[in-house]
Amino acid sequence: MHQSPLRAVNAPPPSPGAKAKGFAGLSFTPRVQKLLAARDKTRVSRNATPSEIAAFSDQVRTELGAIAAPELIMAMQRHNPAVFQILADPGAPSIPLAFNAALPLTEAGAAALVEGAFDPLAPQLHHVAREGEPAAAIYVWLTWTPGSFIASLKGLSAYVERLAPDGCPLFCRGATAKSDAFLRSIGYEEAALSYAKAPAGLLVVHPIAAPQ
Repeated sequence: MHQSPLRAVNAPPPSPGAKAKGFAGLSFTPRVQKLLAARDKTRVSRNATPSEIAAFSDQVRTELGAIAAPELIMAMQRHNPAVFQILADPGAPSIPLAFNAALPLTEAGAAALVEGAFDPLAPQLHHVAREGEPAAAIYVWLTWTPGSFIASLKGLSAYVERLAPDGCPLFCRGATAKSDAFLRSIGYEEAALSYAKAPAGLLVVHPIAAPQ
């Protein structure tokens, strides 16, 4: 029987109570869990337009340096438009407040990620699920979140529920030492603690397991 590479590892023990959905169903710190549980709908997400993707990708490139090439980013948009999300106020959805690109990985993509064979500067399209297909794992690829990070997480919660209604690991890398330290402070940990071949610097937050 085939077993997902993300289930053949040391997973966190089941937590009491029913499994939560979205970001509230991930093992962030208790403080972050409490903030996410409020679900105060301060932001909503929608698919970014091609012009928004180009503009925000350029901004991320200016601030952080090396990211995927523009032509690869737009190829990803054609492969799965839902990868790129704009966070906005419900009363003004056309005005972007934050930008996020999260790759819903297929089983093959998830295996490549945890085995060190995934290049975030040039991800393979066949490693990324198409819109409407379930994700085996999610990789936060590009993000621009001025202001409240938690508000942006809340706004993306429904999007994550659609990608992985049964829960899945959420992976990322800190683009700077400061962002790496922040991610660890809210509950991310080195992926290598759970996946022996995971590259250094790859971080993960696991889904909260439901009781068996």
